[in-house]
Amino acid sequence: MAKREEISINDIEKAVDVAGGTFSVAEIAKKCGNVSAATRNRIYRILDGDDRFFSEKEVWVRRDHFFKRRRFLITPDEWEISEGILVPGHRFVPFAAPEVFASEVVLRIAQSVVPQKCVTAPLGKIFHYHLLLGSEQLFDFLIADSRANAHLKKSRSGNEPVTLTVFDLAQFYRDHDFALGDALILTTEDFSKGIFDVEFLPAGSRPAAKREKAVAALDAAIVKVFDRFEEYLDIPEQIAWGIFLAGETLPEAAASLDEYIRDSQGLTIHTEGGHAVLVPLSRINEESENDDAVPDFVTLSSGDTTSVGAILKSIGSTFTPVEMEAFILDACYGRVADFGVFFQHFFGNACFADEAQKEIFKTMLEEHFEEHLETYNRADDEAKAPVRRDILDAVEERQAFFDFLAESGKAPSAIEKKLLTGCAAISHRFAETLKMLDDPSYTPDAAELEELANAVAIELEKFDAIMDQLNCQIERNKE
Repeated sequence: MAKREEISINDIEKAVDVAGGTFSVAEIAKKCGNVSAATRNRIYRILDGDDRFFSEKEVWVRRDHFFKRRRFLITPDEWEISEGILVPGHRFVPFAAPEVFASEVVLRIAQSVVPQKCVTAPLGKIFHYHLLLGSEQLFDFLIADSRANAHLKKSRSGNEPVTLTVFDLAQFYRDHDFALGDALILTTEDFSKGIFDVEFLPAGSRPAAKREKAVAALDAAIVKVFDRFEEYLDIPEQIAWGIFLAGETLPEAAASLDEYIRDSQGLTIHTEGGHAVLVPLSRINEESENDDAVPDFVTLSSGDTTSVGAILKSIGSTFTPVEMEAFILDACYGRVADFGVFFQHFFGNACFADEAQKEIFKTMLEEHFEEHLETYNRADDEAKAPVRRDILDAVEERQAFFDFLAESGKAPSAIEKKLLTGCAAISHRFAETLKMLDDPSYTPDAAELEELANAVAIELEKFDAIMDQLNCQIERNKE
């Protein structure tokens, strides 16, 4: 019998290059004219170390083939919509070749390329757009994106300014009357070059059940990825492999990666030695959860981070965005210029879902605080401030009551419904008044201000009476 000649690596690579989008090791060996066990093993080793391919059950799939025409979602948040931008961050990474830098991605709307521009924002504000890049990879990305970010090599507290390359979608948002909850649906046109077509997807056309199914499917798939590769892969690779292994269980274009971060129930980001990976909660080593080299808020946030109002609601606060604006103006009037003092007073003991949510919320609120410090007009606000303060005293009393109720372990359902309804009605009227007082263009004359103050005083009497009854009811329940 003639001795088989071993096939060279070059011959194997040539055979792989001309193979189809999906193939087996046996098919490559056959193309090489040699089906010996040694050849098969060599082909397997070559393919196993090549990040151009996925594999499952001895079937290999080219990534560019798998992702060709694949659709996925991006859900811009409130800040992006208001600024008319889209931060690339981690959103495209699993859907483009590894060598495509996030800000090198090309977006097209009706074949027209979306322009880019630079924006500057605090590190804490932009962190959640990049969570799935990992830890040190994130800072490498930011420094590579702009020389202005070189300071991140030394300081990473969360308040430093960061310059980012973003997509200018202002016209697209205006054309579609884009609102929070709407989505961008992306179609991968060229995986190797990172080219994507963009379309509009209104919020009402995407059932919540489908989104929940997608999150659960990706959770389950990434558990498989972790069991297969353990902590070897970086997070973007874990996500890409998760999408592949999920197969048909993952509904296409059903949930964005940002929604996945928010809604995932089974995974967390685990960092050790500067390497960050997604780890199933059931497998995490609690003794090595913390890494001092990485900011505390590099975690998957299980809490809502979409807006100030959404976070207030999720942490159980009765404060509203309108009331927070009023508190900031009251701080300006009282010459409180230290945001740290302000934040500690209102949220020092708040129960945030995690540090990610806390840092994002803190950054959002600090932006409002700093803006008001810069634009505050004491002369125009002097007459309105006392009326605002009277309302805010009641707002703080309401929050204190519900904090006490929560600490006592009693549910609001244990309180007489008409009292809670009455409290809510007065709070609504207070909110309408605060909106008016917070508006810098509202400059009432003396007579109008006196009438407003009298109306507020009447509401405060009603509020005090309700609060007295609520407190009496709590005392009776104790007995």
